[in-house]
Amino acid sequence: MQKIIQLRLSPQQAADDSAILQQIVEQESIAPATITGFNIIKKSIDARSRTPWINLKLNAYIN
Repeated sequence: MQKIIQLRLSPQQAADDSAILQQIVEQESIAPATITGFNIIKKSIDARSRTPWINLKLNAYIN
C-alpha cells in the first residue's frame, strides 16, 4: 500500500534516512518492519523562523 505523508524535520533529521523512517513510524503508529521503503516527492525549506525546517512530502510503501 502506498501512502502520501508530510513531515516537518530539522535539517539533520532530513539528511538521515533512518530518522525519516522513525518519523514515519511515529506519525503512522505502525511497526518499522511494515515499511518497505519511501520516496521523497517534494522537499522544501521553511526559513521563516530562527530555526530552519525541512518540509518533506513522501510516498511511503507500507506492507
